[in-house]
Amino acid sequence: MILYFSSPVALVTAYAIFSSDLRQAIFVKPHNRGNEGSKLHLELISQLQKISQIVAHSLGVSFTQISFKDYLLVKPDIIESSLAINSNGANGIIINGSDSYCIFGFNNYFRFLRTKIKLKRLFRNNFRVHSKAILYSYTKHPEKLKSQNEAINQFEVVQLLNRLAPKVFEGLGQNIESIINQDCILVLPPIHKYTGNDFSLRFMKSVEIFAKEHNLKVFVKPHRNDETNYSLSLIDKSLLLGDKLDFRTVPVEFFFTLKHVLYIMAVPSSSLALSKEINSQVLVPKNRQLFRKSFLDQVPFLESIGIKVQKI
Repeated sequence: MILYFSSPVALVTAYAIFSSDLRQAIFVKPHNRGNEGSKLHLELISQLQKISQIVAHSLGVSFTQISFKDYLLVKPDIIESSLAINSNGANGIIINGSDSYCIFGFNNYFRFLRTKIKLKRLFRNNFRVHSKAILYSYTKHPEKLKSQNEAINQFEVVQLLNRLAPKVFEGLGQNIESIINQDCILVLPPIHKYTGNDFSLRFMKSVEIFAKEHNLKVFVKPHRNDETNYSLSLIDKSLLLGDKLDFRTVPVEFFFTLKHVLYIMAVPSSSLALSKEINSQVLVPKNRQLFRKSFLDQVPFLESIGIKVQKI
């Protein structure tokens, strides 16, 4: 089997599914419309490629890379859902993007009916899969699709992450245990440009209050496309760990393996499917309009893995 992917964790997940049947991993340079060629995008590609190569080598899988433009010309075998724009003919799709779970529909349509129907149709139109294709997701979904779907064994993915994380951090030249060296909250903040200042500040205030109540430090892991310095939102800067280093482009799932990460506070994220052994809070805005605009497409994923949210 040949995997086309852009996220190192998709490669880990694929190996958990297919094991030694996975012969080759082809890294597709991430496509970011309007941002190609920028310093941030080039750094992102370089870092993800480096981590992917470390993972592939550690797993004994052949590794190559292609551009997104060249990827559109191939007939892929197995892909991750972020590459579903070229899913026609793929034998398998790993549904690793949280918004991609909209393809399975919602448990109910009582609130935001029109938007939910629109999201479901949008993702089903984007996933142009044939009837023999298999969709691999974190749980088996009962709603009928023209394709099959199978559940990913989360335990096996977590075991692989535990095995691979030290090699990834070592390959990046980071002694992560000396940086995250006190019990802490791992914080996955909102993307500021999508959620605005008000919710971002309320989110970080909740983090600070919780950290002080439970005598924990705070390690902030922003989204890879967010340049906001969330540490500035904390009044007590002594709570911070690793705030001088930039880990945006390192997939957060590797940080779940660290012994000092005792708690997670996050907005909805696909990574949470692999954090079951860590206590967590998932925060979303009370504001109805902002929730519909920025978080409604996360609901099928959250429902799928049984995560409840707290509105602030």
